[in-house]
Amino acid sequence: MIGFTLRQTDSYSLPDYINYTYEKYHPLEMLDFTLKKAKQLTDVPMSVGGFGFSLHAKEILEYLDMDFGICGCGDPMLEHFEDLVRGRNLPGVPNLVYRKDGQYVKNNRVHYPPFEGREYDDELIDEIIHHYGRIIAYGRAYLTLYSQGSPISFGFDSRHKRIFNFLSQTPTIPIEVARGCPFSCYFCSEPLVKGRTVRYRDLDIIEEEVKFCLSKDLRSFWFVCSEINLGSTDFALSLAERMIKLNERLGSNPFTWKSYQLPRWFSKKDLDVLYRSGFETAWNDVVSLDDAQLKKTRVPYRSKHAVKFINDDFAVRKNRGKLPPLLFSVFLGDVSLTPASLSTTLKTFHSQKLMDKCSGAVCIYGTRIFDSTDNGVDLSKVVSFTSSGATKARLIHPSFHVPAGLHRDFGSFNAVVDFFDYICGTLLSESHLNEKDWPWFLARNCSPRQLKIMLLEKPHHPRDKTFLSPVTGDIPKDAIHAFDCIVERPSVDNLQDVFYPSAKDKRFYSTVAHLLIRGIYARYFKEFKPILQFLGISPGVDGEVNVSAYEMLEILYSRFSSTKELTVAVIRRFKLKNGSPELLLLHYLLYQFNVRMSAKHKKWLFHHLCAGETAP
Repeated sequence: MIGFTLRQTDSYSLPDYINYTYEKYHPLEMLDFTLKKAKQLTDVPMSVGGFGFSLHAKEILEYLDMDFGICGCGDPMLEHFEDLVRGRNLPGVPNLVYRKDGQYVKNNRVHYPPFEGREYDDELIDEIIHHYGRIIAYGRAYLTLYSQGSPISFGFDSRHKRIFNFLSQTPTIPIEVARGCPFSCYFCSEPLVKGRTVRYRDLDIIEEEVKFCLSKDLRSFWFVCSEINLGSTDFALSLAERMIKLNERLGSNPFTWKSYQLPRWFSKKDLDVLYRSGFETAWNDVVSLDDAQLKKTRVPYRSKHAVKFINDDFAVRKNRGKLPPLLFSVFLGDVSLTPASLSTTLKTFHSQKLMDKCSGAVCIYGTRIFDSTDNGVDLSKVVSFTSSGATKARLIHPSFHVPAGLHRDFGSFNAVVDFFDYICGTLLSESHLNEKDWPWFLARNCSPRQLKIMLLEKPHHPRDKTFLSPVTGDIPKDAIHAFDCIVERPSVDNLQDVFYPSAKDKRFYSTVAHLLIRGIYARYFKEFKPILQFLGISPGVDGEVNVSAYEMLEILYSRFSSTKELTVAVIRRFKLKNGSPELLLLHYLLYQFNVRMSAKHKKWLFHHLCAGETAP
């Protein structure tokens, strides 16, 4: 018999299927292609199993036109292997899907516990070592585009052949520690495949498994389970205590491990124990910081739990001194998202000052729909993707749902993705600051001649250094020197490179351009201050606008509904002309804080400012 594993049926990421520059990932179609080739070569029975297959076993088996499928745990297939290959006693094989009288039938499901013995042995470790040995030759670590730093020892096989790899390429060895999940989160397929009863693997066996891998010089592990703290911390802490003792024996060459966790139940003390054991967090996404939305999704935590978890995790990481802050990962594409729930999530995030405690933000763009039973999902709003493009919902293919009201307001999947990217890069992190193109900004909002006139009109201001200090901390000296030279003798010629730099000089002149804009801010701050006050913005005593992008938007949305409305109001009130320093500084303010304003943005981001508006 030839067996195949269909681990998953998609990449889980919506942009992978709507962005045509990506190579699409369609595992089911890839398997179908492979099967057709295999059937040309042999007529032996063929079977398929795996997590992805188990979600829609009968339908996928029909699609693939195969002999057998195993839904869920594969233990029965091995126990009854002789019966399967001989085609006898098939109704007595649990979890089996097979063809009978031209139709596929599914036997009763049985959920098995994790394996009672040790899974890894010399043969399996050799397979891993040799696989990575084909990437990096034994004893000689070849530098690739994705490698950084010096090569490190990865491990050695049963013949003591050692390979060397780069840290960025070192794989993580999976070790199962538990199966099953008792919760009912609507978007998750784990209980459907592994059952709702949690079966923990014996700690002695887990420790023996880790010890064996360590004896092969393997140092990175993923402890496979739904989450490590399913309603209790007992198992996780017992496991961590054992890992602490193992790591103490290794001294300066410790191992690390990861596992999913829920943002609840762990205290600061518990988290400290985990991190001392070599734990590197891999927590699942927070769906929302709005309790009404969290209740609809049936997740086992509320906003207060998620906020406390982030605060506790930050405190423990900071105290330990070697760990970066947690990445804030949020499920914005949840089916039940409304303007009120999104607005509440953003408001809570900022009122609790979580941005200061996270290294950045990412989001899930749309809900991957695995099953539509008892989860409130309207299949007419679900789009499936094949290699030929988008089609009506057929859940064996990559299938996604974005919030219906959001899709209606923004008009397309791509527009929704762009909106979520804006939230993550501007309102949940400051990553937009790293993406500023200052030459582009100057070329878009003035000309070299206009900038020259501004600099000559006010060649020097005593507060230059004050206004430049926020951006000159890590600025190369040659960029500061170039800025000083331009300010000393501004001309159209020496500004030309700043406005239109070559590709190789773009980074350098972007820095110079930013310094020039800050110089204009210093010289014309007195003239620009009334505009700030008109907008409701109060600069500090040093002239700086010390607010977050979220706070800036909240201030502006309290008076205006769009960027155009704001700009027109300022131009009319202060009679600004094209090429004026005040107009340039207005555009600078909007660009610096990445201000995008429209009625639909206001509706979703600041619903509490939209009087009388109801959520869809």
